[in-house]
Formats: sequence, C-alpha cells, structure tokens
Amino acid sequence: MDMEGDRGSQLAVLVVSYNTRELLRSFLRSALAAGEELIRVNSGGAERRLVPPLRLQIIVVDNASRDGTVAMVEREFPAVLVMANRENVGPARAFNQALRLALESPENEFLVLANSDIEILPFALSRMLEFLLSHPEADGCSAALLNPDLTPQVTRTFVWRLLPRPRSAAYRSTFPGTTFAMYRRRAFQQVGGFDEVYYFYNEDLDWATRAFRAGLTFYHLTDAKVVHYGGAGRSQNQLRIKEELPRANYYYFRRHWPWLAPLVFQYNCWSLKREAGRGTPGAAEALRRLEEEHHSPSAPRIPAFTQD
Repeated sequence: MDMEGDRGSQLAVLVVSYNTRELLRSFLRSALAAGEELIRVNSGGAERRLVPPLRLQIIVVDNASRDGTVAMVEREFPAVLVMANRENVGPARAFNQALRLALESPENEFLVLANSDIEILPFALSRMLEFLLSHPEADGCSAALLNPDLTPQVTRTFVWRLLPRPRSAAYRSTFPGTTFAMYRRRAFQQVGGFDEVYYFYNEDLDWATRAFRAGLTFYHLTDAKVVHYGGAGRSQNQLRIKEELPRANYYYFRRHWPWLAPLVFQYNCWSLKREAGRGTPGAAEALRRLEEEHHSPSAPRIPAFTQD
C-alpha cells in the first residue's frame, strides 16, 4: 500500500499466525486502517508530518494453519505478502523469516512485530511512530494491551523489576516483546534475530535480555493502545507447548542466569516427575526433553542480520 508516493521510508508490519483466521482478518483490517490514518497524519500540515513519503508493508508468516488462513489472506488482502510454512515452526523461526525478508529492503526503517490476535486501535501506530521519530535514542517502543472489554491487560514491560511499574505515559522499559511493538531496524541488526532453540515462549524474553545487555533503549507507551484477544494461537497447540516449556525455561536460565539454572532444573524435574506419576498428559515427554537438554545442552541458533 503506497503512502504518498513511490519513494521514501517504509514501515513493515510482521505478524505470525497459526489457526487464527478470523482474528488475523480483524488484525489486517485494523493494520490497513492504521496505514490510512498515517496518510491523514502525514498530510495534516508540516507541524504534524511524520516523515517524507511513507509506505506500509505487511508480511504474514503462517505456521501451517489448517483453517484456510493463507487462502483468506491471498483472497481478501492481495497487497499483503504471506509466507506459508509447511509445518508449525514456532514464533521464533517464523518471526526470523519475516525479519529476514523485511530487512532485505533498506527502506524498512521501522518494524512492527505483532501477534495475530491483536486489533490496532486508532492512533496507536501513529503515536508509536511519532515517539520514535522524536526520540532518536530509542530503539523501540511497545503499546499498552487492553482486554476485549477495553480494560487494561496485565502487560510485561521489564525483563525483571522489583519496584512498582511507572505510571507515566511513556517510560523506559526492558521488555518490548512481540505482542505489539515497534522497533528500529538497527535493533535487530545489532542484537540479531530470535534464538530458534525456543519453540514457543521465552524467545522474546531471551531477545530482550540480549538487547538489555547490549545497551539498547526501549519505552512503553501507555497512550498507544491495542486490543489483545490473547492465547488464540497458543490454545491450538497446548500439548507441544507444555512439553517444550520446562526445557525452554532451563535453557534460558543456563544461557543468561547460569547460577540459577541448577535450581530451575531440579525444581522442574521434581514437578514433572510428580505430574508424570499422576498421568498428566505431556509431563513424561517434558521431563525427557528437560533431561536431554541437561545432558546435551543446545547451542544457540541466532541469525545475524547485515548492518547497513
């Protein structure tokens, strides 16, 4: 979708989907509406102009949905680029696929990472873009999540924090996440992509931890709001996620907080043995994968992206 011309900066919106056709349709409609809103803001006079001619690119990576997601996107949103995986490779690999494609274009200065169960509310996208344009030191920013009834949703904005969360409209954060956040391209060029050792969960926490230690700067904007329907893709794949999560937790701590890793391992072994004894589905397999990770540690699989 061209926005005021054929040349200039691009904003790439990257979304991963899995069996969430109806939610993805709603997300894409809200993304296109947000793009039209950016056109109006950009034509509202010099004092409101965001950047010179801005174009919006939307990339969907579908993780082998069985509900007709890909056909729906191709039929109803022909301007959207959709990549169809033959299997569910998880969010880390899927987001890396989208990042690799988006970063091939030097015009994609800003990248939005989003879940498919998001509805972008008015002025959220323009508020985030305005913030990054007026704060060149910021490497990215995240939006406030609302429940479907528009009440505030509990949102993680820090890798870790003991003090209460700030109450200002925009505050420094360390965990932008992938639910709905806008990044500068340089953030991924500096930190790399998501670690593909993770299947589901912790890939965003791992990336945020690496970014924090690399000195990147992020903000959370409480006045940029989106609706998060929550857990739609996760609910389609609960057993595999349950089997993978203890291993992923142990891998994360071994990578970033090694002094805590033995405690995490011992606790998860105890918990999974108890659940396996009760016949809880997935517990025995989760224990097997956790012990395998302990005896044969995985090496990180983090793609690097070329610096401009």
